[in-house]
Amino acid sequence: MKEIPIFSIIGWSDTGKTTLIGDLIELYAGRGLKTAALKKTHKAVELDHEGSDSKTYRDKGAFGTCLASPEGGVFFLPDFSWSPETLRRVFHGADVIICEGLKLDGYPVIQTCGKAERMDELKGSPTEWSILITDSVKLKMSIPDHLKKSNIHILSYRDIHRIPDLIS
Repeated sequence: MKEIPIFSIIGWSDTGKTTLIGDLIELYAGRGLKTAALKKTHKAVELDHEGSDSKTYRDKGAFGTCLASPEGGVFFLPDFSWSPETLRRVFHGADVIICEGLKLDGYPVIQTCGKAERMDELKGSPTEWSILITDSVKLKMSIPDHLKKSNIHILSYRDIHRIPDLIS
């Protein structure tokens, strides 16, 4: 059985991460594939507020809780591992998993650049990136030759249809 591909999309706020993920979900759906998307945030998530039943269960020591509705559910798990194996179990049935803001060692990372014009305006290290998405001519000109000759693919936003083939 083929392993479910997992990759990450990173970049500063307003660089096109959410738009890119939405476009990729549509692209994969057009190929008949089911995509799971994970958004990692550094902000507190307020779904389980004080006085709610699920918060009470957690406060009383429940190992994990789920806030379920007819539209879906949200799980609260202690010490959750963001390992690829765990993600594949959580998103069982998905054909591909896209993680926003979560980098996994050994898995492809796509860097969105937004309006950045210099390498020092980007997030993370070029050694982590598999794909760099930019339409900026200035940024493309500022990329050092050793990176251009490396395994990093430099794509414009109009070329994102190539991503599934580069990731697989």
